[in-house]
Amino acid sequence: DDDDHMIKGFLDPYIEPLINSLHCLFRGDTLKRRSLKYHGEREIKILKLLTKHIRDESHVMKYLDVLLSFLDKRVKDSDIHREALLAIQDISSLLRSERTSKIIDTVSPLLVDAEPDVRLCICDLLISLAKIDSSLDLVAKCISDMNATSPMEVDDLDYVTIIDAYAKIDTDFFNKSSEQHMMIILSQSLYNITSPEVTLKDCACNLLCTFVEFSASILCQEALAHSDIGKEVAKSVASWTGDRVLWIMNNFILKHIGDAVNRGISSGKGEILLIRKMVTTLPDSGNLAAFRPLCSENDDVDFFKNVFSIQASRRAKALNRFVKEIKDSSLPEGVVTKLLVSVFFIMLLDGQDRKGQDRKGQDRKCQNVHGACAEALASVSAHMSWNSYYALLNRCFLEMKKHTEKRKRLVNLVCAILDKFHFAKDGYAHEAHGEIRVCLEKTLFPKIQKLMDSESDSLNVNGYVAAVKVLKLLPKEIMDSNIDSIVYKVSKFLRNPMKNTRDEARMALAACLKELGLEDYLQLVVGKLVSLLTKGSEVHVLGYTVNHILSKCLPYPTGWKLDHCLEDLLDVVEADILGDVDEQKDDKKYSRKKKIETIKRKSLDTLRLIAANVTFRSHALKLLSPVTSQLQGPMTSKLKSLLEKMLKHIAAGIEGNPFVDQGDLFCFIYHCVDNKSGLGDEASSQPSKKKRKSRHIQETAGAKSCPHLITVFALD
Repeated sequence: DDDDHMIKGFLDPYIEPLINSLHCLFRGDTLKRRSLKYHGEREIKILKLLTKHIRDESHVMKYLDVLLSFLDKRVKDSDIHREALLAIQDISSLLRSERTSKIIDTVSPLLVDAEPDVRLCICDLLISLAKIDSSLDLVAKCISDMNATSPMEVDDLDYVTIIDAYAKIDTDFFNKSSEQHMMIILSQSLYNITSPEVTLKDCACNLLCTFVEFSASILCQEALAHSDIGKEVAKSVASWTGDRVLWIMNNFILKHIGDAVNRGISSGKGEILLIRKMVTTLPDSGNLAAFRPLCSENDDVDFFKNVFSIQASRRAKALNRFVKEIKDSSLPEGVVTKLLVSVFFIMLLDGQDRKGQDRKGQDRKCQNVHGACAEALASVSAHMSWNSYYALLNRCFLEMKKHTEKRKRLVNLVCAILDKFHFAKDGYAHEAHGEIRVCLEKTLFPKIQKLMDSESDSLNVNGYVAAVKVLKLLPKEIMDSNIDSIVYKVSKFLRNPMKNTRDEARMALAACLKELGLEDYLQLVVGKLVSLLTKGSEVHVLGYTVNHILSKCLPYPTGWKLDHCLEDLLDVVEADILGDVDEQKDDKKYSRKKKIETIKRKSLDTLRLIAANVTFRSHALKLLSPVTSQLQGPMTSKLKSLLEKMLKHIAAGIEGNPFVDQGDLFCFIYHCVDNKSGLGDEASSQPSKKKRKSRHIQETAGAKSCPHLITVFALD
């Protein structure tokens, strides 16, 4: 007591300049971030010691301002918040009722995400404030009950009391309460809607839905207020206006539920149902109106009710409906769109990639959901501004660092987003310092290159496809300078002894050529493959790969797309089919060691594809050159059989060629039949680039050619 008396005697004469100095130090210019420099645990403990020395009303208000500055959102330490709240409670008896408003405005936002011990301090503070401001009685009691702790269990909640407290909140409660007091209740509900406890989540969601219904009634009453019928009704809720309820919806409720999902605090299930309530209930929902087509009276069709279904098939169906509905509509950028993007990301990254026969069915369903998520995110990106679009792409690469095991899904997403690139290329292609071009060339493409380099021992097909998609968006000279190295990197994987790796390399080449166009880049790819695959079975890998590329890139006959590359393709076919026809071994042990490309050669089918996709009038005779070049040398039964098969596949291709003119066809047939030596000098003057020797020559009556093969081919 003597110490307290001595301190009191020392401080009291100087309390006014001390409080003024503290106010200047801690409040200062609130716009400057450095004003929070001294808002630490040591400072708040020192300030708390001053509470017993504050008695004058002018000192109380400045001291209160100092304490409230410690409740700023930028002060992250919950211990500091708790000490500041306790200090404010100590001086609450010195405050007038009109001063409580300032405290509530500061404390209310803390309830959105405060720790449990801080929440209890807020409840105690509200009860203390209710003693000097009776209008707070009901709200203080409700908040205390909503945070009630169990008397039987340590650190456990009293769910019965909490449920009863939520049940008391209805539209009449909103109607009687001021906006400031209701913000306290709404903040508490936004906290509980992110709770892992289903009971709390449901209670909070129901309360927020009730507020949406109340807001809808306010908006309807304002719409009727222009008529004589509505004027009297509107007066009863004069404290609430349509502008204010919409502001609370957009700038408070939607903002905070969006932040919760973005930070991963909530999965978004309760939030999605709340948004559905807003979309279907609010008469003037503004940007939310764009989402009305996603709602349906049929629960099996409604997007919002199925996007979090426990059934993977329903989730995939809901996502596909989302893609379909917003494809041709105008989707505004806003809080709801950002929230949906976060929800789709959560769903995309959900679950592990499992292996095993017993999980194939389940994995396939999950893959359908992941694919639908990627399409949904891509469809949203089609409505974004450049800054949002670019931020979404960067988020994909950020998630790759966090979830390395799910990199493949995220690369697929990058490809899907690039497919939705909707910014006119002509608008930036010639601007050396254009923002979009700089971002694509200097940031995005290097990130994809780094991704490809980090997987030097494996191959992610869509990683290379993504690189090509970005290069397509850049000027041609930049694209051409980088395409060669990409093709080379992919082609090297065809030398890998693992069939799966070679298959992925073929898929990557085909996908890249689909993006680039066969007419412009097939010759480059074939040339790179020919230069790399030269030894032994690699020749058959080459033929197999060329067939895969053509079959994927030419699903329908075109009649002209392969004109520029015909000779290179025929050389590949001839080497694959006839290269070692007499060197084949019948040993079963040897056969088991062969690559699948050697056992199941596809070059006969390649001949059909070539014949269906060249200009017949110009190149018909050249198509037969692999056959006619063999008619000039010794003939074996095996070679004869292969030549007949080659001619049959050429004939099938010609029949499928959509641009074969009947007159040209008759001229071609006449030329084949009339020429006794096959096709004469014109066709036979193009020998194969490589002269091959047969190990097991079977003489056929001493004949060195079979010109009748061409005649039979023509007549057939």
